[in-house]
Amino acid sequence: MGSLNVKFYLNGFPVNPVNWRDVKIDCIYDDEAQPTLANDEYTFVNEDAQLIMDWVASKPFEGMPFILQVYDGVNGLLTINGCLDFTEMYEVRNESEVKVKIKPDNNIGLTDERLEALSYGYLARDPGGIIGKDDYVDVPVIVKRKFDGLETAFAAMALYFMGVQVADFSKNLKAKIIDNIVIGLESPLSKPAAAFKAIGYAILYVAYYAFILVALIPMVKKLKQYLIPTKTVYKGMFLRKALTKACDHLQLEFVSNIPELDYYVYLPSKTDDKIRFNSRQLGIPNNSDYGYQLDEMFTLCERLFNAQRIKIDNKMYLYAKKDPFWYSITNYVLPGVLKEENNFYSQPFEYNFKEMIANYIFAFEYDASDEWTMPSENQKNDYFVGTNFQVITDLDNTFVNEKYKLNKGLKEINPRMALGARRDRLSLSEQATKGVLAIADLFIKLAGGKTFGEKINEHRGALQISQNFFNTAKLLVIKDGIIPANHRSLLSASRLYNEYHYWESFYTNGEHAQKKIYKDVKIPFDFEAFTKVIKTGYFTTEDSKQGKFRNISWTLDKDYAIVTYEVSEKYAFNLVQKEIEA
Repeated sequence: MGSLNVKFYLNGFPVNPVNWRDVKIDCIYDDEAQPTLANDEYTFVNEDAQLIMDWVASKPFEGMPFILQVYDGVNGLLTINGCLDFTEMYEVRNESEVKVKIKPDNNIGLTDERLEALSYGYLARDPGGIIGKDDYVDVPVIVKRKFDGLETAFAAMALYFMGVQVADFSKNLKAKIIDNIVIGLESPLSKPAAAFKAIGYAILYVAYYAFILVALIPMVKKLKQYLIPTKTVYKGMFLRKALTKACDHLQLEFVSNIPELDYYVYLPSKTDDKIRFNSRQLGIPNNSDYGYQLDEMFTLCERLFNAQRIKIDNKMYLYAKKDPFWYSITNYVLPGVLKEENNFYSQPFEYNFKEMIANYIFAFEYDASDEWTMPSENQKNDYFVGTNFQVITDLDNTFVNEKYKLNKGLKEINPRMALGARRDRLSLSEQATKGVLAIADLFIKLAGGKTFGEKINEHRGALQISQNFFNTAKLLVIKDGIIPANHRSLLSASRLYNEYHYWESFYTNGEHAQKKIYKDVKIPFDFEAFTKVIKTGYFTTEDSKQGKFRNISWTLDKDYAIVTYEVSEKYAFNLVQKEIEA
């Protein structure tokens, strides 16, 4: 590093932190793809310190632009852009000395903090928001309770008897009303009591008649809703659109190759009991829904698709952990360790025993406010099929001492959403109505209109809910304007596990999930390597194995780093797996 030429700039002005050669930078990955940077403080003095103090005096909650440029005579100019983060460190030592910390632009932590502070309500505000009615997707909805034969029979009987009452009243008492009105009007002035009595009877009869009609009308509507429900439209949002809008606000380009983002729809909960109309404000999550905050929407997608995200320059990437993208984004090859053996396999290591998950549960929510999301033993095609999936990893039969089995651990994936229930079949009443109206449909078809039968057929493929409101946001598939018949093969707990979450399985994917962990290893490291590892901690070894850093500790003026990393290597072969779908 003798030829290293380093330049620093604050808001475009050249500066010189006096301690830059001694500043230590720690890259902490934990389970993330991109590190959180924990670096020592930079010390600025004299005119450089005054620049910072002047900035804080006018913009205390805005990071001051920071640029670090390096030229080593071989690799050309390398640049890191970022800002001084005063919320992390701002210490005025005296009138001519300031200590601060920097946060690079490519640090995902700074973006996460922005996402935590923003909501979809803010993005859809009117005026000034960036989400409008064209960003929503129509979700066809049928509001129909699960068939209750007894309740429907009582409603029909009550409707019948009240109808009979109306008919009898119309037939037998209409004349009495007229007679009483006539008597009241013709009564002599000397007999006001008789007049008032007659008119009073007439008013009483009319009131009773009105009471029966008022009670009859909602019962007719209710029975009609039981027998032939009305289709309506609610507003939702495709997951890709929701994530893209969040990135648009942060002036980032959203990049992902996860196909489900294009047909998985987020349908917010509905808190009122009125039929939802096409209102632009209703396509975003409600403030009580998980996903209302922008960071929650990203976390939701990470849970669904076992994915990670990183930020590089002006792009936000979201890719599944299984994707080769993570090893290709930097093409970083781990060099040999700095020891006489010059071989990292000669280093002490440990296995990742603690990461073996014996019980892996993927479960969507039930919603007690919607009967169609509650389990039912009588309907095999009901909602709960596909809602829960459990994978148990055990030792094979050659292991006989049950008491000393070491397979343990529980991981629960809960997207905190309910799945949507599709209306698959027409009811007997709907089929009967199609038959009754078949003749009328012939004339409608000749006139070029949409027939009653076609309208009733459109009930298939709609979201089915038991009442106009529901308490838990729903996740569903929309293709060509409907929920497709194969939606459970596209969206279910088992499908998401087998497509994405199997990557963590010591049994199904032992070649990757089983790992050796090397701690506190000294490797060659320079500024060029640093610019790669702050993008992602994934790497390949010199013999083409896959690995990932857990942490890196490097001092800017040193040509080595102390690292802890993992390398995929299968070591457990006596495993079996059991899958349980609810």
